Order: sequence, then structure tokens, then C-alpha cells
Amino acid sequence: MRKIYLHKRFDSFDSYTNFGYILYLYLKKYTNFNNDEIEKYTKQWILMSALTKRYGSSPETGFDKDLRLLAENNSNNQLVEFFNDVITDNLTDEFWNLTLPNNLVAQTTQLTNWRIFQMSQIHAKSHAWLEKDKFTADIINEQGNIHHIFPKAYLRKNGFKQNEYNQVANYVWITQPRNLEIGDRAPKDYMKDPETTKYHSGENDQANAIPKDLNELDYHQYDHFLNERRKLMAQNIRRFFNSL
Repeated sequence: MRKIYLHKRFDSFDSYTNFGYILYLYLKKYTNFNNDEIEKYTKQWILMSALTKRYGSSPETGFDKDLRLLAENNSNNQLVEFFNDVITDNLTDEFWNLTLPNNLVAQTTQLTNWRIFQMSQIHAKSHAWLEKDKFTADIINEQGNIHHIFPKAYLRKNGFKQNEYNQVANYVWITQPRNLEIGDRAPKDYMKDPETTKYHSGENDQANAIPKDLNELDYHQYDHFLNERRKLMAQNIRRFFNSL
């Protein structure tokens, strides 16, 4: 089965990928699904379970329950309906529009949803922010910079604390030269710098979930920026899920 991600940084998905592998083998052995259908349902299940923390602190119990449900629905020839119902019930509009953005209120880059956002960029072959020839996957593989869109030195000198400027919604992968060009300037200042923004585009902003009004923002609008970017990140993850 082709992977939906490609970097060792995502190895913390063990419980989700472990069940995904069990599911893959079950569908191979006990159903008449073709390979495309098996891959689709396996990938969607892995992503759905990771986003919703389906297996929580007791993965084995969750595995056993889901395996029983799989066998029961398969014996009743209702496996497709089972997959669709579980996914629809868990990934509602409310989840995408409210729950997921709220779950992106966090500081750590170990956050599952931050990693899934990166997967969405890799899957979409997105270019790194403000770059023309570098892909996000390239920056990650080359140990590039996770940059603060509102630079931390800029926020710090304006009274923001570490737990405020170190928010995953303030992170983006960029190249080291671009990071140096941005420095400790407000977005409204560095986004007006023709050298920094020479490869800037609306398409590139969307791929990196950058709010359209970033070029107008300074620290007074930082909270507004975080709220808007979380919504855009959730939208990108939703597009990723729907593409599987």
C-alpha cells in the first residue's frame, strides 16, 4: 500500500498506522474490494482515527471493538455503509469548522494535527512558503526552518510570552535564506519587501494556509491571525482527506 506520508518525523502515528495495517490485511483477505478501494478506506480510516483520537489511551480496546464491527458488517454485506457512516458521523462540518481549529490551539510540533497538516502539504506537493522551486517536503527532508510567521523576536519585544508566540498556527516551513530576510519584522513590513516576496502568490498562500490579509497585520492583530490560520489549516486538512 502506498503511504500517505513520507518522512520519519511522522513515525509517532504508530497506533493509527498499526490498525491501518491490520485493516488493510483484513480487507485484502476477507473482502472483494479492489486495490483502489482498499487503499482509499485504509487511508481514510487512518486519518479519521488520528484526527479524532479514536484509539486514545487504550488502543488495544479500540482495535478489538473496531475489528468486531468490521467482521459483523462484512458478514452482513454492509462494510461500505459502515465505513461511510463512521466517517460521516465523526468528520462532520462542525468538526472541520470548529473542533479541528480549536484542536490546533497548541504549542508543540509533536501535535498530531500539526503533523497531519504537514502531510497535507506533502501530499499536495505544495511549494514552501515564499518559494518558487522548493517544495515543503524538500525543506522538511533537508532539516529546514520552522519559521514563526509573526517572528518570535518581534512578538517578544511587543510583550508576548513564549506560550503565545510558539503556537503551531504561527509555524511555517521556509528556507534559511528567506528566514534571514524576514528577520524580526512585522508581517505588514516584510510582506512589502520585494526581495522577500518575489515568489509570493495567492496559490502559495493557500497551500501554506496563510490568511489573505497578512500583509496588513502587526502584533495588534496577532490573535485574529491565529484564529484565521487555524481555520485555513483545517480546510487544507479537509481537502487532503477528501483527496484520498
